[in-house]
This record gives sequence, C-alpha cells and structure tokens, in this order.
Amino acid sequence: MKRPRRLDTTGHAGRHQVLKRISTGLDRWAVRRRQFDGRAETLDSLYARPDPWKLGSREHGRFEGTNALIAQYCPEPSSILEVGCGEGYQTRYFRGIADQVTGIDISAIALARARVAVPKAVFLEGTLPAFLPILRHRRYDLVTLCEVLIYGDDPESLIAAAQSCGEAVLVTSYAPQSHSLSDLCRGEGWVSLPEIRSGRKSWKAYLWRANASSELSIPARLAAVSAT
Repeated sequence: MKRPRRLDTTGHAGRHQVLKRISTGLDRWAVRRRQFDGRAETLDSLYARPDPWKLGSREHGRFEGTNALIAQYCPEPSSILEVGCGEGYQTRYFRGIADQVTGIDISAIALARARVAVPKAVFLEGTLPAFLPILRHRRYDLVTLCEVLIYGDDPESLIAAAQSCGEAVLVTSYAPQSHSLSDLCRGEGWVSLPEIRSGRKSWKAYLWRANASSELSIPARLAAVSAT
C-alpha cells in the first residue's frame, strides 16, 4: 500500500511549498464563497479546474430524472435552450431528446469544454437577457433553468427572460436551496412537478407553459392544484 506523499517542510524550499499550498487553498475558498455572485470571472476561476462541482460523476441521476420529467410533462421538444449550460454535462442529455439544443453560459472556459463535449449543440457566451433580441424570435419549445436561479441577484428577471423566448420553461433547484425560489414559480401557467430524486438528494421542479390551460396533462393539472 502506497503511503501518501509528505511535504518536505525543512529548509526554504519546504516552507515555500507549504505556503504555496496554503495560499492556493485560501484562494479556492475565497472563490467558493463568491460562487453564487453570477459574475463571469468568478465562474472562470472555478472552472480553472475541469468539472468543479463533480457533475460528471455525481449528477447522472439528476440528469436522467430531468429528462424523465420532460418526457412526461413536455414530451418530444424539438428545440431546447439550456440556460447556464456550463461544461455541457446536462447538454449531452438534452441532446438525446431534442434535435436542436442551444446552451448559454457566461463562462468562456466552461463553454470551450462544452463545445468539445457536445459538438452537435450550439453554444452562446453571455447572459440570456443580452441575447433576448435574437432568441425571443426563435421561440424554443423548452427553456431550462436547472440549478441556475441561485446565481446572481435577480432570479425573477431571469425567469421572465426565459418565458419571453420559450413555449415552456422548466425550473429545477436543489431542495435545500429551493425555499426562497418556490414563490417565483407560482401563479398563472405554473405547475409543481414531482421531485427529482437520486440517492439521498432531491430537487424541486416547476414547469411553466405559455398555453397552460389548453395543454396541461391530467397529472400536471393535479400538481397545479396541489401547488396553490
């Protein structure tokens, strides 16, 4: 069995190595504290290392659960706009159920990896409001806001922007972080969907439709009643 490497703390070189490790750790901690500020430079700092949230190894259950909800409540979308696509881990799943997938993110570093990971998707660098003059004429079948409303300080405007360029909007959020967001997903057109579950984790899910009254399925109608 291999023993873990120990830092040589003797002499100038050893002390320098220790201080460098401490400095690097403090820098990462500082960035993590700011990770929800919605700034491109913060996210680029996080993406200095690939897959900083370990989505590639930990979130497959969430991705599959999201696709299952789409299949039941918003079946066969031909076009999906994924807001906050990051490195494209969930984009890969969306590309399996829609012919046209567009991802948008403010991190250039993340998008560079996404373009390699999902070459058949289209990726845009910037914010959704900045692209609205173009995207609102596109009218996607589905706009997804998966784990993105906790970033920045104006989730209500982000939802409104998504509604302006999609026939339907899907919001998902990690359950422990959803309490302050649930009120944003109530009212005309909104329904509360079954939670997504993977292992011990769960995510709240909400769906908005532009033509909710005429298109909602029976299960969705029941969910709408329970949400009011």
